[in-house]
Amino acid sequence: MSDSQSNAEDSLRKLGQRLRRGWERTRPVTQEEMEKVRQAVREQWEQEHAQDRLEAPAEHSPGEESEQSQEQEQRRKAQERSRDQDHDQSH
Repeated sequence: MSDSQSNAEDSLRKLGQRLRRGWERTRPVTQEEMEKVRQAVREQWEQEHAQDRLEAPAEHSPGEESEQSQEQEQRRKAQERSRDQDHDQSH
């Protein structure tokens, strides 16, 4: 049973590799698509780390906090514009 299971797993792994190679040949990833993915990952990373900074004890002066909130607001607005542009381009 162990041999047949490992053979099945090996066959599935090889099938997966062949499918991925075939998909890459029929529909290669464009630079624009890669840039969209990079932007989405960057935005997600920034959101996660912004939450971490907000949850951390405040060791900043009040002026620094207002600058941070302004930066966060600017990022949020930029993200909304980006989403709107992506939505417009898809239609």
